Amino acid sequence: MGVSRHCRRRTSNRTGPHAQSFFGILRIFGEILDLTEKVTGRPPFKPTAKLRRAVEEMRACGEAQETIARAIGCSDETLRKHFANELATGHAVRRREVIGLLFESARGGNVSAQRKLDDMTRPGTARPEGERAPPLGKKEEAQEAALHPDAATDMGELMARRARMH
Repeated sequence: MGVSRHCRRRTSNRTGPHAQSFFGILRIFGEILDLTEKVTGRPPFKPTAKLRRAVEEMRACGEAQETIARAIGCSDETLRKHFANELATGHAVRRREVIGLLFESARGGNVSAQRKLDDMTRPGTARPEGERAPPLGKKEEAQEAALHPDAATDMGELMARRARMH
């Protein structure tokens, strides 16, 4: 079985001196296209400093990874691949930044910042992240109120005087 003339011609063009013009550069509608470059699929994802900061900020605010991925325009896998460090340390980095700003503000004379820092740095008041004091029931609230009476009322004033005597 022989090869048709048409196939032979195409084969010879691929390997002959005109192969570059046949497969390399093509002119379509006045535009010159270079066909030697391989252009397949989507270009690789390239994280930028701006995207890294956005991931840190969103993670610090408690956003889910799938929400962050949608917001920056990539898949969950791409997010985990390129932003693993930001996802792991985002909350801690932002917390450090906020505390630094709080200290600067307190040094500048902001009284509410000073009070917040006083509350945060008082021994025994620090709690691990995410841990809150258990809610008090009615009896516990009543006992707490009895131990610390409101001195603005007559009864509270009497109880406070009595506590100071003993």
